[in-house]
Amino acid sequence: MKRMLALFAGFAVLGLNAGNAENANLLPNGDFEELMQDSSRPVRWGYRQTGSVSHSIDSKEKASGNNSVLFTFPKEAPGEEGYVVFRDDKMNAFQDGKKYSFSMQYKASEFKGGVAIILICYKGDAILSKTNSPAEKVESDCDWKKLELKNVEIPKGTDKVTLSCFAKNKTTDGGNVWIDNATAEEVK
Repeated sequence: MKRMLALFAGFAVLGLNAGNAENANLLPNGDFEELMQDSSRPVRWGYRQTGSVSHSIDSKEKASGNNSVLFTFPKEAPGEEGYVVFRDDKMNAFQDGKKYSFSMQYKASEFKGGVAIILICYKGDAILSKTNSPAEKVESDCDWKKLELKNVEIPKGTDKVTLSCFAKNKTTDGGNVWIDNATAEEVK
C-alpha cells in the first residue's frame, strides 16, 4: 500500500511539473540575469531610445533576481522614449497562428509618463501587425507593478517578431523607470 501511495505521489508531482512546463517563459533571458560580456545590456536584448534617454543594468533595484533594466529620462526633455527590445528573427520563440500573452514588471521614480508592451510581427520588412498593451499612466513614484498584453495571435506568414518594453516621458521633470521579468506564454 505504501508503495502504491508513493508511486501515485510521484505521478502527481510529474503531472504538476508537466503542467508548469506548458506555461514556461518563452522569452530567453526575460529576467535580464545573463549580461553581455561588457555588462552593458542583457543577452538577446537590445536598447532603443530617442533623445538623451540613457539605459543601464541596475543590480540594486529589481523585482526579482539580480538585475533590471533602468531608463533614466533627463530633465527638460519631454516626449523622449526608452525601449528594451527582444527580436526573434528566426521565429524560435513563437509560431505563427498561435496566441500568446506577454507581461513585464516596472517601477518608477519621479517619472510622469507611460509604459507599455509593444509587439510587432513582420513578413520580410513588411509589418503584418502591431499590438500595444493599454498604456499604463505613471504619475510619479510607484513600486513594482505588472503590465500585461493578453491573447495576441501571431499572424500567419510571420517570419520575425519584436517585443518591446517601452517607457515615454510626458513632462520636463525627468525620472527613472525600471523594467524586469518580461514574459511570453503560449495561450492554450
